[in-house]
Amino acid sequence: MVHFGSSEGWEPTDDWFMLGILNRLVSSYNFTPQQIFNCQTSDVNSHQKLKTRIISNYGKEANVKEAFDLFGF
Repeated sequence: MVHFGSSEGWEPTDDWFMLGILNRLVSSYNFTPQQIFNCQTSDVNSHQKLKTRIISNYGKEANVKEAFDLFGF
């Protein structure tokens, strides 16, 4: 049984996105914060899913992969 406040089963990359990746997408590859926000729907809960959604919605596959790869994702 998992109790409230427990970190059991939680991974440090669940449900958050590294700010450096998002900043890189905006500052280096001309994405807008709104474009990135639009990709953060309730079913996008990992870096891989966010990367896939951004590429699916806006293209720029090489740029998106470079930004995520730079931070280990």
